[in-house]
Amino acid sequence: MIEDPRPVADRSGKMSTLSSTSRPLTMTRVVLYPAGHERALVPMTVVSGPFPAESHMEPERLAAADYWDSFRAPLTRTDASVTDLFHAVLCHHPLWLKRVLIARNAVARRFGLEAPVAADVLKPALRSDYRVGDVIGVWPTYHLSETELIAGRDNGHLDFRVSVLRDEQTVAVSTVCNAHNVYGRLYLRVIVPLHRAGLRWLMARAVRSGRL
Repeated sequence: MIEDPRPVADRSGKMSTLSSTSRPLTMTRVVLYPAGHERALVPMTVVSGPFPAESHMEPERLAAADYWDSFRAPLTRTDASVTDLFHAVLCHHPLWLKRVLIARNAVARRFGLEAPVAADVLKPALRSDYRVGDVIGVWPTYHLSETELIAGRDNGHLDFRVSVLRDEQTVAVSTVCNAHNVYGRLYLRVIVPLHRAGLRWLMARAVRSGRL
């Protein structure tokens, strides 16, 4: 058996090392119908699995992560850039979800974390050209290549990164969180369930709308 040295998270969010054969990709059929919204959504396949080996995420950040996840969806827009795909998933929030994000950011500020203000959430600035260091959506960019964009934010209590990685057939959206103290870990306990459900729904919605 070939061992995969990359750390993976169990259901509790703790990091461990598992063999590559003991953690197959889990196919999750996502059907999310928020009350009163998107009632016409058809089921979309979103794949939850190991962190992409081809990602440029720093190995030491991933190894020390308090939480990480990775979801993959089919890609039909083969001509789309990684910035297009970032916008497609993370910058097309319906109004009800923007209100949820504004509330989440208010909670984050109570934990001492830097978070986007309401105006940035309601109307994020979108551009066609980005460089490392530019703000995309509401976060600074840390890595940008033809196949991957990594953005995120560093805070006193918690650092996080989100990666949008594409190949010829799929797009993977992965998140890594590193808590620095008890406040960061408490924030993760509050926000992780909402994050997982919200990201899956955003990816399924982007596939259905033809943005991916």
